[in-house]
Amino acid sequence: MAPKKSIERIALPDQVYEVLRERIFDRVFAPDEKLNIEALARELQVSATPVREALSRLSAEGLVRIAPYVGAKVAPMPSPDHYRQLYELRLVLEPWAAAEAAKHKDPMALAEMSLALQAMEATELAKRYRRFKTFSDADEAFHRAIFKGACNEPALKTFIDLNTHLHIARLYIDRNHFTEEARQFHIAIFGSIQSGQHQLAYRQMHDHLECSKFRLLGESENLAPPSPQRKTPGEAPQ
Repeated sequence: MAPKKSIERIALPDQVYEVLRERIFDRVFAPDEKLNIEALARELQVSATPVREALSRLSAEGLVRIAPYVGAKVAPMPSPDHYRQLYELRLVLEPWAAAEAAKHKDPMALAEMSLALQAMEATELAKRYRRFKTFSDADEAFHRAIFKGACNEPALKTFIDLNTHLHIARLYIDRNHFTEEARQFHIAIFGSIQSGQHQLAYRQMHDHLECSKFRLLGESENLAPPSPQRKTPGEAPQ
Protein backbone atom coordinates (compact mmCIF):
# COMPACT_ATOMS: atom_id res chain seq x y z
CA MET A 1 0.00 0.00 0.00
CA ALA A 2 1.33 3.42 -0.97
CA PRO A 3 2.04 5.76 1.96
CA LYS A 4 -0.56 8.45 2.62
CA LYS A 5 0.35 11.96 1.61
CA SER A 6 -0.05 14.64 4.27
CA ILE A 7 -1.92 17.31 2.27
CA GLU A 8 -2.90 19.24 5.37
CA ARG A 9 0.68 19.39 6.59
CA ILE A 10 1.95 20.81 3.30
CA ALA A 11 -0.72 23.52 3.37
CA LEU A 12 -0.27 24.36 7.05
CA PRO A 13 1.54 27.70 6.55
CA ASP A 14 -1.23 28.75 4.15
CA GLN A 15 -3.88 27.85 6.70
CA VAL A 16 -2.14 29.86 9.42
CA TYR A 17 -1.73 32.76 7.00
CA GLU A 18 -5.47 32.78 6.23
CA VAL A 19 -6.41 32.63 9.92
CA LEU A 20 -4.17 35.56 10.82
CA ARG A 21 -5.17 37.57 7.76
CA GLU A 22 -8.84 37.08 8.60
CA ARG A 23 -8.28 38.29 12.14
CA ILE A 24 -6.48 41.39 10.91
CA PHE A 25 -9.18 42.24 8.37
CA ASP A 26 -11.94 41.61 10.91
CA ARG A 27 -10.01 43.74 13.43
CA VAL A 28 -9.75 40.96 15.97
CA PHE A 29 -6.16 42.21 15.98
CA ALA A 30 -6.19 46.00 16.22
CA PRO A 31 -3.81 48.32 14.32
CA ASP A 32 -0.41 48.48 16.09
CA GLU A 33 -1.25 45.43 18.24
CA LYS A 34 1.77 43.26 19.07
CA LEU A 35 1.62 39.67 17.80
CA ASN A 36 3.22 37.04 20.01
CA ILE A 37 4.50 34.17 17.87
CA GLU A 38 4.69 31.63 20.68
CA ALA A 39 1.19 32.47 21.94
CA LEU A 40 -0.27 32.22 18.45
CA ALA A 41 1.48 28.89 17.88
CA ARG A 42 0.02 27.49 21.10
CA GLU A 43 -3.46 28.75 20.31
CA LEU A 44 -3.42 27.39 16.74
CA GLN A 45 -1.71 24.17 17.91
CA VAL A 46 1.17 24.47 15.46
CA SER A 47 4.89 25.06 15.76
CA ALA A 48 6.32 28.56 15.59
CA THR A 49 7.64 27.98 12.05
CA PRO A 50 4.32 28.26 10.11
CA VAL A 51 3.39 31.27 12.24
CA ARG A 52 6.66 33.00 11.31
CA GLU A 53 6.13 32.13 7.63
CA ALA A 54 2.58 33.52 7.74
CA LEU A 55 3.73 36.72 9.43
CA SER A 56 6.47 37.10 6.82
CA ARG A 57 3.87 36.91 4.04
CA LEU A 58 1.63 39.39 5.83
CA SER A 59 4.62 41.69 6.25
CA ALA A 60 5.27 41.57 2.49
CA GLU A 61 1.64 42.62 1.97
CA GLY A 62 2.00 45.53 4.35
CA LEU A 63 -0.45 44.12 6.88
CA VAL A 64 2.19 43.36 9.51
CA ARG A 65 5.38 45.13 10.60
CA ILE A 66 8.36 43.08 11.75
CA ALA A 67 11.29 44.76 13.48
CA PRO A 68 14.51 43.17 14.82
CA TYR A 69 14.51 42.67 18.61
CA VAL A 70 10.95 44.00 18.73
CA GLY A 71 8.88 41.35 16.96
CA ALA A 72 5.75 41.54 14.87
CA LYS A 73 2.77 43.81 15.18
CA VAL A 74 -0.24 44.71 13.07
CA ALA A 75 0.48 47.58 10.69
CA PRO A 76 -0.67 50.99 11.92
CA MET A 77 -3.59 52.82 10.37
CA PRO A 78 -2.39 54.92 7.41
CA SER A 79 -3.52 58.52 7.08
CA PRO A 80 -6.38 59.57 4.77
CA ASP A 81 -3.79 61.49 2.74
CA HIS A 82 -2.09 58.19 1.94
CA TYR A 83 -5.28 56.94 0.33
CA ARG A 84 -5.94 60.18 -1.49
CA GLN A 85 -2.48 59.92 -3.01
CA LEU A 86 -3.15 56.29 -3.88
CA TYR A 87 -6.28 57.27 -5.78
CA GLU A 88 -4.45 60.09 -7.53
CA LEU A 89 -2.10 57.46 -8.94
CA ARG A 90 -4.92 55.06 -9.82
CA LEU A 91 -6.74 57.86 -11.65
CA VAL A 92 -3.69 58.26 -13.87
CA LEU A 93 -3.01 54.58 -14.53
CA GLU A 94 -6.33 52.77 -14.69
CA PRO A 95 -8.35 54.95 -17.12
CA TRP A 96 -5.32 54.79 -19.44
CA ALA A 97 -5.23 50.98 -19.05
CA ALA A 98 -8.95 50.69 -19.83
CA ALA A 99 -8.51 52.76 -22.98
CA GLU A 100 -5.53 50.69 -24.09
CA ALA A 101 -7.42 47.46 -23.41
CA ALA A 102 -10.27 48.76 -25.59
CA LYS A 103 -7.80 49.43 -28.41
CA HIS A 104 -6.25 45.94 -28.20
CA LYS A 105 -9.38 43.88 -27.37
CA ASP A 106 -7.17 40.95 -26.36
CA PRO A 107 -9.35 37.79 -26.31
CA MET A 108 -7.64 36.25 -23.26
CA ALA A 109 -7.95 39.46 -21.24
CA LEU A 110 -11.60 39.83 -22.23
CA ALA A 111 -12.26 36.23 -21.15
CA GLU A 112 -10.67 36.93 -17.75
CA MET A 113 -12.80 40.07 -17.33
CA SER A 114 -15.92 38.07 -18.14
CA LEU A 115 -15.04 35.37 -15.60
CA ALA A 116 -14.40 38.03 -12.94
CA LEU A 117 -17.80 39.60 -13.63
CA GLN A 118 -19.45 36.20 -13.23
CA ALA A 119 -17.70 35.74 -9.88
CA MET A 120 -18.95 39.14 -8.73
CA GLU A 121 -22.51 38.07 -9.50
CA ALA A 122 -22.20 35.25 -6.97
CA THR A 123 -21.07 37.34 -4.01
CA GLU A 124 -21.11 40.78 -2.45
CA LEU A 125 -19.10 43.08 -0.24
CA ALA A 126 -19.51 42.41 3.45
CA LYS A 127 -18.08 43.40 6.80
CA ARG A 128 -16.70 39.93 7.45
CA TYR A 129 -13.43 39.00 5.78
CA ARG A 130 -14.53 35.60 4.47
CA ARG A 131 -17.37 37.11 2.45
CA PHE A 132 -15.49 40.30 1.63
CA LYS A 133 -12.50 38.32 0.30
CA THR A 134 -14.50 36.62 -2.46
CA PHE A 135 -15.80 39.86 -3.94
CA SER A 136 -12.46 41.58 -3.46
CA ASP A 137 -10.62 38.80 -5.29
CA ALA A 138 -13.05 39.04 -8.22
CA ASP A 139 -12.69 42.82 -8.29
CA GLU A 140 -8.91 42.50 -8.32
CA ALA A 141 -9.08 39.92 -11.12
CA PHE A 142 -11.20 42.25 -13.23
CA HIS A 143 -8.85 45.22 -12.89
CA ARG A 144 -5.80 43.02 -13.37
CA ALA A 145 -7.27 41.64 -16.60
CA ILE A 146 -7.68 45.19 -17.86
CA PHE A 147 -3.97 45.80 -17.33
CA LYS A 148 -3.22 42.53 -19.10
CA GLY A 149 -5.38 43.75 -21.96
CA ALA A 150 -3.38 46.97 -22.09
CA CYS A 151 -0.39 44.80 -23.10
CA ASN A 152 2.07 46.72 -20.93
CA GLU A 153 4.08 44.60 -18.47
CA PRO A 154 5.50 47.48 -16.35
CA ALA A 155 1.98 48.88 -15.92
CA LEU A 156 0.67 45.45 -14.90
CA LYS A 157 3.42 45.07 -12.29
CA THR A 158 2.64 48.54 -10.94
CA PHE A 159 -1.01 47.60 -10.54
CA ILE A 160 -0.13 44.36 -8.74
CA ASP A 161 2.07 46.30 -6.32
CA LEU A 162 -0.70 48.86 -5.75
CA ASN A 163 -3.28 46.21 -4.98
CA THR A 164 -1.74 45.45 -1.59
CA HIS A 165 -2.38 49.04 -0.59
CA LEU A 166 -5.97 48.76 -1.79
CA HIS A 167 -6.51 45.78 0.50
CA ILE A 168 -5.17 47.82 3.40
CA ALA A 169 -7.48 50.68 2.46
CA ARG A 170 -10.48 48.38 2.63
CA LEU A 171 -9.20 46.98 5.91
CA TYR A 172 -8.89 50.24 7.81
CA ILE A 173 -11.79 52.18 6.33
CA ASP A 174 -15.33 50.94 6.90
CA ARG A 175 -16.62 48.78 4.08
CA ASN A 176 -19.99 49.95 2.80
CA HIS A 177 -22.42 47.86 0.82
CA PHE A 178 -22.22 49.31 -2.69
CA THR A 179 -21.82 45.97 -4.43
CA GLU A 180 -24.40 46.50 -7.17
CA GLU A 181 -22.99 49.95 -7.95
CA ALA A 182 -19.51 48.46 -8.41
CA ARG A 183 -20.90 45.67 -10.57
CA GLN A 184 -22.70 48.12 -12.83
CA PHE A 185 -19.52 50.14 -13.32
CA HIS A 186 -17.62 46.97 -14.20
CA ILE A 187 -20.29 45.83 -16.65
CA ALA A 188 -20.23 49.23 -18.36
CA ILE A 189 -16.42 49.29 -18.55
CA PHE A 190 -16.32 45.74 -19.91
CA GLY A 191 -18.87 46.61 -22.59
CA SER A 192 -16.83 49.58 -23.75
CA ILE A 193 -13.58 47.61 -23.83
CA GLN A 194 -15.21 44.72 -25.65
CA SER A 195 -16.63 47.05 -28.31
CA GLY A 196 -13.38 48.99 -28.69
CA GLN A 197 -14.69 52.34 -27.42
CA HIS A 198 -11.49 53.53 -25.83
CA GLN A 199 -12.59 57.06 -24.96
CA LEU A 200 -15.74 55.82 -23.29
CA ALA A 201 -13.78 53.11 -21.43
CA TYR A 202 -11.37 55.80 -20.18
CA ARG A 203 -14.24 57.97 -18.92
CA GLN A 204 -16.11 55.10 -17.28
CA MET A 205 -13.02 53.89 -15.44
CA HIS A 206 -12.29 57.44 -14.29
CA ASP A 207 -15.84 57.78 -12.94
CA HIS A 208 -15.64 54.36 -11.30
CA LEU A 209 -12.49 55.33 -9.40
CA GLU A 210 -13.89 58.71 -8.42
CA CYS A 211 -16.95 56.96 -7.03
CA SER A 212 -14.80 54.40 -5.22
CA LYS A 213 -12.73 57.20 -3.73
CA PHE A 214 -15.90 58.98 -2.63
CA ARG A 215 -17.30 55.85 -1.01
CA LEU A 216 -14.03 54.91 0.66
CA LEU A 217 -12.99 58.27 2.02
CA GLY A 218 -16.28 60.17 2.22
CA GLU A 219 -14.50 63.23 0.88
CA SER A 220 -17.64 65.23 0.21
CA GLU A 221 -21.16 65.30 1.57
CA ASN A 222 -22.33 67.80 -1.03
CA LEU A 223 -21.24 66.19 -4.30
CA ALA A 224 -22.99 63.09 -5.58
CA PRO A 225 -20.72 60.25 -6.70
CA PRO A 226 -20.56 59.50 -10.45
CA SER A 227 -22.90 56.91 -11.94
CA PRO A 228 -22.01 54.18 -14.44
CA GLN A 229 -22.19 55.41 -18.03
CA ARG A 230 -23.66 52.94 -20.46
CA LYS A 231 -23.28 53.02 -24.22
CA THR A 232 -26.25 54.78 -25.77
CA PRO A 233 -28.10 53.15 -28.69
CA GLY A 234 -26.42 53.94 -31.99
CA GLU A 235 -23.28 55.31 -30.38
CA ALA A 236 -20.33 54.75 -32.68
CA PRO A 237 -17.09 53.22 -31.40
CA GLN A 238 -14.46 55.83 -30.56
